[in-house]
Amino acid sequence: MNDQLILSFTLAGLLFAFIWGKFRYDALTIAALMLLITLGVIPASDAFLGFSHPAVLTVALVLVISQGLKNSGLTGLVGKIIGTRKFTELQFLISLLLIAAFLSSFITILVLWQSCYLLLLTFVRKWIGIHQDFLCL
Repeated sequence: MNDQLILSFTLAGLLFAFIWGKFRYDALTIAALMLLITLGVIPASDAFLGFSHPAVLTVALVLVISQGLKNSGLTGLVGKIIGTRKFTELQFLISLLLIAAFLSSFITILVLWQSCYLLLLTFVRKWIGIHQDFLCL
């Protein structure tokens, strides 16, 4: 079978499993990687080379820092300060942009994006009543 076809079926199955939500994401991705190694689509010597790429390390650090910000209550505090007011859509966007502009002078853009995304999820969940897992899809 063609490697592209195997990879396409694997990615489609992985996407379906992500949406289904019965299994952990990390376990699914490692299982998909092992399947592709077993089928010979990815050489075993090159399977984990991508983890040392600076972009992967940056994203991993962004996730760790954003979870730390969430656990420390900083995003909740900002949410409480801003969340006590009623905003129009324009006022909300302007306040989110001002927070992003202030924070971008101290932290990198990836951490900033993740922090503002957490704030946005907090507001949307509070105002609209949509569960955050729905927004992450």
